Amino acid sequence: MKFKAIIGAAVVLGTMMFASVTAHAATFKAGTSSTPETDGSYAIPITVSPDTAGEKLNGVIIEVSGDENVELVSPGSSYATMGSFCTESGISVSGAKDGAGVVGWAIGEAKTIPAADTKLATFYFQPKDANFKGTADITVTVKQVAYNATALGDAGKEDGAIIVSGTVSVLLGDVDGNGSVNSTDSILVLEAESKDSTAGLAVPEAADVDGVNGVNSTDAVLILKKESDPSYKFPAEQ
Repeated sequence: MKFKAIIGAAVVLGTMMFASVTAHAATFKAGTSSTPETDGSYAIPITVSPDTAGEKLNGVIIEVSGDENVELVSPGSSYATMGSFCTESGISVSGAKDGAGVVGWAIGEAKTIPAADTKLATFYFQPKDANFKGTADITVTVKQVAYNATALGDAGKEDGAIIVSGTVSVLLGDVDGNGSVNSTDSILVLEAESKDSTAGLAVPEAADVDGVNGVNSTDAVLILKKESDPSYKFPAEQ
């Protein structure tokens, strides 16, 4: 059974009608992971937050896929675990389609979205190559989103149906783990070299950008080069 059909059946209680889209909006995001789970997979959380206070959600279908470096995996009985927003009430389903993960959630009466980022589901990916280092993009597509019993949007409308990217695996050079490579990372690497310890680095495995074991001033210089030229590839990536 197609997920669209499953959700269609799930929201009959809410008398959902495929009507014109109104001015509702929410922001959907993919999280970032640089630390593998015990099985080697990387957990990518999908969250939602309201663009306007008091915004409600009646149902949503989300598709998540990775780039050529990673693949969707099922660490347990499912490719995704549902967040509290979806499991507290309503009906939810999850599975895979053409290598992508798909989740759907629907409820009879629209539920208010909390002000902060609220977890809808968590997907799991792993690098196809065990020696992979770098950044892999995870793309989240909101296929359909219902804000109440009569307002339905899809990925073709600017009403919360957006595509965003997250990160899986280690972002080389990003030793402070903030998602970017800049001079702060370079300074932290120099400090680690002077102390002969990477204990102060949030992501120590991201420091060895020259591909030579250990952390040294060469790594710091290359990180600065990456900041000035984002297209530059570290020797460890080649």
